[in-house]
Amino acid sequence: GKSALEQEKKLKPSQVKRLEAALKKPTSPLFNRTTARGRVAHAVVFVLYKLGLRSVELRRLKVGHVQPHEGKKGQQGLKLNVWGKGGRWRQLIVSGETADYLKNYLKTKPGSKKDDAALFPAFEKKRSTKHRDKVDTTPSADNPLGQPVSLSTIQYIVRQMGVSADINHRSERVGRSPSTFNVTGGKKSGVRRTVHFSPHQLRHTRLTMLAEKGFSAFQIMKWAGLSQVSTAQIYVDLAGIET
Repeated sequence: GKSALEQEKKLKPSQVKRLEAALKKPTSPLFNRTTARGRVAHAVVFVLYKLGLRSVELRRLKVGHVQPHEGKKGQQGLKLNVWGKGGRWRQLIVSGETADYLKNYLKTKPGSKKDDAALFPAFEKKRSTKHRDKVDTTPSADNPLGQPVSLSTIQYIVRQMGVSADINHRSERVGRSPSTFNVTGGKKSGVRRTVHFSPHQLRHTRLTMLAEKGFSAFQIMKWAGLSQVSTAQIYVDLAGIET
């Protein structure tokens, strides 16, 4: 059923630990935050994981969508204006570690810091003279462009973090290929296929974590930009919490 499918999408506790360790001490040069490209790549995974955004929502974020916010007890956090599905806007209040991370990123982000600039800018594709069809992804190629990072690049960045965290390339037998998974090899049903770590898994993992913290289905619906509370209820059920 649908709940079983959602269960497959979220990371296991051991995988979450490896992901958080990899975010703290990345082993891949792609996430080297001493470079502009590395700062963007690391922030893409961090924000997807911490906020549970859709890839397209992250791509739409601009510098001006991140604003200061003072909490009830005077805490200095942030307010994110997210453009979600169906052209619906929603506000996410961010505090603590995530707010501090974003504040630091805003200070050091590559490219323009104007309000209408992409929060996560794309980079020029440097072509190898030997293999012109391949893209040079070395961190030294720090050439931020005005447009936002592409959806395919977001997918690539997340996969590479999956490699660093050793949570990539799970080979499983599936009846049908879930549209949100990237699969390679085999026919479309009843075969073993490789399931890659994806931005969608980060989203489902975070929304389940919110349910585990006591968020109601309605609160999850509002946070995630879902159109139906029944969809949000799936995460509450996964967390084993009754409403």
